[in-house]
Amino acid sequence: MSENQSNLTKDWDALPSWARVMFALLAVIGIAKFLPIVQILEVFLWVVCIPLVFLLLAGWLSAESFRAFRDEWRARAQALTETTETETVATPPEG
Repeated sequence: MSENQSNLTKDWDALPSWARVMFALLAVIGIAKFLPIVQILEVFLWVVCIPLVFLLLAGWLSAESFRAFRDEWRARAQALTETTETETVATPPEG
C-alpha cells in the first residue's frame, strides 16, 4: 500500500500545474454534481439563514421602536413636570 502511495505521490508531483488545477476543478465539479452538498446548503439557507435574518430585523426594529417610545415618554414627562413646577411657583396660594 505504501508503494502505491509513493507512486501516486511521484505521479502527482510529475504533473504540470495546469493539470493539477484541472484535476482539482474536476474533483470539485464531481463532488457538487454527485453529492447533495448544494442542496444541503440551499436547505440551510432557507431553514436557518433567512428566518434568522427576519428575526434579527424584527428584533432591531422592536428595539428601536421601544427606544423611541421610551425617549418620547421621558421627554413628555419631563416637559409636564417642568410645566407643573412653573405653574406651582407662579400661582399664588388662594385664601
